[in-house]
Amino acid sequence: MTADQSIRSCLEVLPRLKVPSQSDACLATLDQAFPRGPDPRVSTCILTGLAKKCAFDVTYLVFSWLETNECELNHYHYSAAIDACARTNSWTNALQFLRKMSQCMVETNTITLNAAISACEKAGEWENALQIVSVMMRHKVEANAISFNAVISASEKGGRWKKALQLVSDMAQRSVEPNMITFSAAISACENSGEWEKALQLFRHMVQKKMEPNTITFDTAISACEKAAEWKSALQLLSTMTLTKVEQGTICFNAIISACEKACEWEKALQLFRTMASSEVEPN
Repeated sequence: MTADQSIRSCLEVLPRLKVPSQSDACLATLDQAFPRGPDPRVSTCILTGLAKKCAFDVTYLVFSWLETNECELNHYHYSAAIDACARTNSWTNALQFLRKMSQCMVETNTITLNAAISACEKAGEWENALQIVSVMMRHKVEANAISFNAVISASEKGGRWKKALQLVSDMAQRSVEPNMITFSAAISACENSGEWEKALQLFRHMVQKKMEPNTITFDTAISACEKAAEWKSALQLLSTMTLTKVEQGTICFNAIISACEKACEWEKALQLFRTMASSEVEPN
């Protein structure tokens, strides 16, 4: 069986198996595909393919099989395994793989650590995500925009808006260029915590950097204004959407109408309702 045939065979059979009930069938498939023992390059392809199929349990079993068969595991194998963790919200397993890398003296890199940060981000584990970034900096592993964006997103999910802003500032200090994802996550962190002024500051900073806010970014900033009944600021954002030809939907109109209602600006609310009709935005 050629290397390509081994990869195709494993990726066709393994994702369909249930672990632990079909662990024996899984191991038999691997033994059949690799009668002379595992090949490091081919096994990397299999782990990567399983990760993309979100088959974490099988990925873990394959990884254990490689260890048992004394395959020389490198950062590619660990990156694939940790990516499987990230795709299945298994942040604790991702951290276990990181610890195992350290114990086995396998050198980490940006891709591996970013996958672990992503796993923590999806679970809102901002402290663990931040700790990984600290490890990157301590060991002089490049922390890029993907690294910071994931930690900012984790901070947003954890309600840590100050930490999100600090991370945006840290990016500038380390010459890491923020992008749309950076600002969107930080604005969302401020919006969730009712920090409308900070949300607008970030929004303006983003525009100053010549980035074009999209509908989601506008909606988030408007929602931040709505929570504080800042109807004038919300209306200004709506006007900017019109000028820049960004699509306006029900979400932004609902938020601005709500802001007007909180500020007892009922005439503005009615005017906005009429604007929805003329803009062919369907009210709910």
